[in-house]
Formats: sequence, structure tokens, C-alpha cells
Amino acid sequence: MLDNIYAGLFLFSVFMYFVTLILLHFTLYKFFLKNKMAEDYGDFILKSPVHYKTVLRVSFKNKGLDDLNGKRVRQVFL
Repeated sequence: MLDNIYAGLFLFSVFMYFVTLILLHFTLYKFFLKNKMAEDYGDFILKSPVHYKTVLRVSFKNKGLDDLNGKRVRQVFL
């Protein structure tokens, strides 16, 4: 009986851990990747352990492209 309770608590804690990771991921995505701060913090978010398919769809490879006027262009593709 007590083993079932411990097993249930363990599974619940694992479930809550992943829920927390997912909520943290969407918080970072909303507050960093959806605004201008993505230019500065995008690489940090991509290198952090909390990244899923939505973050991986963001391409920072085109950062620092030169346009025709000679200006440095930073692009974030969502």
C-alpha cells in the first residue's frame, strides 16, 4: 500500500517537473523571442537546456547579414 503511494508521488513529481519545464520554455519564448530582446538573448535561449520544437524553428543563422545599403541587418525568422 505504501509503495503505491510512493510510486504515485514519484510519477506526479516527474510529471510536474516536465510541466514546469514546458511553462518555463513558453515564458522564455513569449518574453524573449517575440520581441526585440531576441536579438541579444536568442543564442542564450537556444543553448539553454529548455528548448523544444518551437524554439528550434527560430533561425539565428542569418544574424548580421549585410543589406544593399551597407547596414548590418539582424533578422529573426519565426
